[in-house]
Amino acid sequence: MENMIARLESLEARIRRWKLAAVLLLVGIATMLLSGVGPLHDAPARRLAAENFVLVDEHENTYARLTVQKGAPVLEFYDANGKLMWSAPPKGGIKPLTTE
Repeated sequence: MENMIARLESLEARIRRWKLAAVLLLVGIATMLLSGVGPLHDAPARRLAAENFVLVDEHENTYARLTVQKGAPVLEFYDANGKLMWSAPPKGGIKPLTTE
């Protein structure tokens, strides 16, 4: 009978250890989920801000630029050689540059 009681106490001790391990595992998972681990994919930005935007090709050649000069917006387009082809100045209206 004493052998049966010893085996039962041993079994109860193992069950207590497994319960403790399961509780610790659940607490660890809950902590990880609630600690600010965000989603795998961030939401896209709703706003993009910069002092100027430059459109370039794969070789870093500039083709367009949107910037602010003297407090006013300026849009410029460039040819394949980087020469300014067309500009929309801030207060002068939209007018193409003359080519020489």
